[in-house]
Amino acid sequence: MPSAFRRKTKIAEDTTITAVERSQDSTTTTSSTTNTQSSSSILSFSSFATLSGVKPWQGGLYLTSTGLQDWDVLLGGGQPLGTALLLQQDRFTTDLAESLLKYWCAEAISQNQRLVIVPIIVDSSSNGDDDDDDDDDDDFFVDGSQDRKHNETEQAVLSLLQTLPRNLHWDKWKMKHRQEQQKKNQQEQQQQSDSDNGITTMQDQQLSQPSMMMDIVEEENFEDEVEDEEYDDEFQPPQHVSDEGLQVAWQYKTSVQQQRLAIHTDNPSTSATRHHDVYCHSYDLSGRMIEQQWEDNNEKQEESKAYFLHPSTFIAATISINSSSNDNVYSDRNSRGMKLFQKLVQVVKDKINDDFDNGNNSTKAIRLVLYHPPMEELAVALPLFLAYTRKEGSWPIVVMIYGTKPTNELEAWMRLARNCDIVMSTEGFASRREYPPPSEFRHLQGILNITKTTKKLNQVTAWI
Repeated sequence: MPSAFRRKTKIAEDTTITAVERSQDSTTTTSSTTNTQSSSSILSFSSFATLSGVKPWQGGLYLTSTGLQDWDVLLGGGQPLGTALLLQQDRFTTDLAESLLKYWCAEAISQNQRLVIVPIIVDSSSNGDDDDDDDDDDDFFVDGSQDRKHNETEQAVLSLLQTLPRNLHWDKWKMKHRQEQQKKNQQEQQQQSDSDNGITTMQDQQLSQPSMMMDIVEEENFEDEVEDEEYDDEFQPPQHVSDEGLQVAWQYKTSVQQQRLAIHTDNPSTSATRHHDVYCHSYDLSGRMIEQQWEDNNEKQEESKAYFLHPSTFIAATISINSSSNDNVYSDRNSRGMKLFQKLVQVVKDKINDDFDNGNNSTKAIRLVLYHPPMEELAVALPLFLAYTRKEGSWPIVVMIYGTKPTNELEAWMRLARNCDIVMSTEGFASRREYPPPSEFRHLQGILNITKTTKKLNQVTAWI
């Protein structure tokens, strides 16, 4: 009889039981430490639904919008928390990929999320002798004004922030708020002028009349309201009548149709908070978010404008990786990848601690942008960073990797793309001069290549 089909003896069972008991005794001390670590986590996984711009999804996933509705549809509703998106730009035309990056960053600001842009530069001036000295680890963050590469990278990130698209929802809400304020001021002025001229309003007349006359006026007003309601019912059925009997064809309900057509009632309690409940905002690439000012007070306008202009709000310190010329290339690459992983974790921790220092009990969702990172080091650091952020589900973070596909680091690019959850690349038609696109594509600017997406993952978790 094969050994795979033999039954275990009683002695073996006893030894396994004692081994399990010993392992349980040995893990009692470690379980207490893990419980304290899990209790001291920054944010529980179940509280992600309370974050701004985050919605729950099937299978225990939580999604956040990319800033473009069509892009969300391609991803199955949005980008799940704890995932990394690799966006490759064209070598000749960077406008398409940069526009997608602007949408992604603008949505973070619109949703009041924490946007962190981390420029990463490989410093070729040093020879990698910094590993022997512990004091040189503090120089991992290098000032960008001392080097031309740092200066160019900072200028590129600053121009990216200054050219973020204009939020149309903010303009719509501000215009509506201004109209309501003007209407309220006009009513107050009208009441003040009527009282000065000695003209009594309907409310003053009702208060001055006897109780019997009050009853007559109320009955007449009630009959007028009933007649108006009957007149309106002939042309527009009420909400409860139109929704009766539509249990299967629920998409034909009046409430659903009004929601699709963006028709809403003028309820002041809901209109004041509706701009905060938008999952995906609308933007205008020809406009600038930096020009928007939401407050009516001039001092608050200057504060909000300075908030958008100040680079320290969104741009982290530039990470400089010292390239070395050691014989063992793999060990040097792994050591630099570990340094990059440690500094990325430190950047995220600092941003989370800033939220708690400012008095926020719950942290915000974090959008981390790795701007033109080195592929060799990031291919080592990214899987460690994603595993660290997904541990116990304590960090609500999404990662965007933006760069150009290198020609001399194809192996590192393939390993990086394998570790990412979403891989996309843009190709503009302007670079195709020898082989132009067909005439059917004359109104299009380029192609978005989708190598890997999370839509299939979202669909699978929906069926579980």
